[in-house]
Amino acid sequence: YDGSVLVNNSTKHYPAVPKLFCRWLRDHLPKDVQGKSFVFTSINVNNGYGAKLHRDGNNEGPSFIAAFGDFKGGALNYWGDDDKTLGPVEKCCAAEDASSVDISKSLLLFDGNRGHAVDDFEGDRYTLVFFSTSRSFKASPEARQTLIDCGFPFPDAQGLAKNKSLLSPPLGYTNASRKTA
Repeated sequence: YDGSVLVNNSTKHYPAVPKLFCRWLRDHLPKDVQGKSFVFTSINVNNGYGAKLHRDGNNEGPSFIAAFGDFKGGALNYWGDDDKTLGPVEKCCAAEDASSVDISKSLLLFDGNRGHAVDDFEGDRYTLVFFSTSRSFKASPEARQTLIDCGFPFPDAQGLAKNKSLLSPPLGYTNASRKTA
């Protein structure tokens, strides 16, 4: 694998589905983001996935997430001040520092490169996560055009910078009990 950007076969075969998801996001962006053109290359569609504490890899960071379905629990715990300086996510992201967000009630803008996890849940829980791969610049012209044709607002450097400007920089955690040796 050379790190290039590939278009999923499902996206190619069923272009109306990503078009619908992209339209849904445009129609549901928070008021403070509307008109600022959130750009992205990717949509993760998850079913029944209860992510443990982690930071995303190959993600530019700014991401939107929403949950759907008939379920109880499943809040997203987000460590918005995780700046990675204290080491592995498990060492520096203490439970008491997390913000718990019910993403079934509203769309959430968060930085996927900061710590996040999902509470246990019961029932059918689906999520849509909209984000840009950190390698969007490696997309071939064909891959780029396929995504644009499927409704994706494909990013350029300026669009990615605008996305990042939507998030406050992390303050970091300084609690000595969380520092790694």
